[in-house]
Amino acid sequence: MVRESPEWQARAAAGRDARSSAWEVFRGEYRWVTLVGIGLATIPLVGGWGSANWMIPWAGEVGAATGDEFLKAHVLQARSITSIIGSGLAGTIACWVGRRRTYFLTSLGALAVAQYTFWFSTPDAGNFLWMVALLGFFNGLYFGWLPFFLPELFETKVRATGAGVSFNFGRILTAFTVFVTGATMQSMIGGYADIGRLTSLVFALGMIVIWLAPDTSKRTMQA
Repeated sequence: MVRESPEWQARAAAGRDARSSAWEVFRGEYRWVTLVGIGLATIPLVGGWGSANWMIPWAGEVGAATGDEFLKAHVLQARSITSIIGSGLAGTIACWVGRRRTYFLTSLGALAVAQYTFWFSTPDAGNFLWMVALLGFFNGLYFGWLPFFLPELFETKVRATGAGVSFNFGRILTAFTVFVTGATMQSMIGGYADIGRLTSLVFALGMIVIWLAPDTSKRTMQA
């Protein structure tokens, strides 16, 4: 029951194909910006699923050993609540601070919190829940920022395709990362802590990739 946009209707009325192929965003002028978009979306996915999410089973393991049966639930709750808050604030922060600067600072914050937590804390430590909550906030910022920024990278004709491909292509790479880290868990002396220290370094990559993206702050969405 949702009507097509005036732009789409105008193209259809003029006899032009108003649809776009998913492969179109990998061709010509769109190729580079699509690859950058994929990178920007993949980094928080890998950082979240390949790093931060290991805090939950880690807490479950420590909770079982210490007799704190609710520790795992508390960690999940702390991460989820702040993630919702971060997601809701991301668009406003991006408008105030700037699109690219917001992503850079989010990556810096996530890297610092994750590295500190996996090096200097454990689930039974007093500051662990605070660190999890803070990392959840940064994680939420990412996923509130992505649907705000990715559509701005593409013109109307390929906007939905480009944003969708950018956001979802990284899930393939993330699934591979999760399987690999899970398979190597037993071979790492530090277990969850070692996995987290290694995979959270992906946030540092985000601090670089964001500057390869165009500044869209003054771009009209009609373009």
